[in-house]
Amino acid sequence: MKVILVIIALICVPSLSKADTIDVWHVYYNQRLIQDFNAYSANEIVLKMDSIQPGDSITVRYYRDTPCYDCETFLNVESAKHMVFLTSSQKGTFTPISISIDQLVQIKNERYKQPLSVFYFEGKLERRSDKILLFRIRFE
Repeated sequence: MKVILVIIALICVPSLSKADTIDVWHVYYNQRLIQDFNAYSANEIVLKMDSIQPGDSITVRYYRDTPCYDCETFLNVESAKHMVFLTSSQKGTFTPISISIDQLVQIKNERYKQPLSVFYFEGKLERRSDKILLFRIRFE
């Protein structure tokens, strides 16, 4: 009898828990992985001004369990009040999207001194809640 109860418990207990996956994204600086993030990470990247070279870039590879292969995917670089400074796009969820460090430095030098926020979204942006905050960029 105890064996039957143990077998029933082993069968029923896992079905009571919800299986869930979280989105992850990898951030590369000039093709070198610098950070792995998810929704529970401390999402900040610090760029040292004295180590930035012309032509440097940040590339994001976004992964989720329900990808789309033919939709437009976007990265927005925004202010804290959601003013869009820069947008970069590709096609498909797993396709890497790059942004130029030169353009980020120009934004920092000309207009905006606070950390820049990088958001990801797919398709047409209808609501602000459709965007996912990936990380913030701070310059030192």
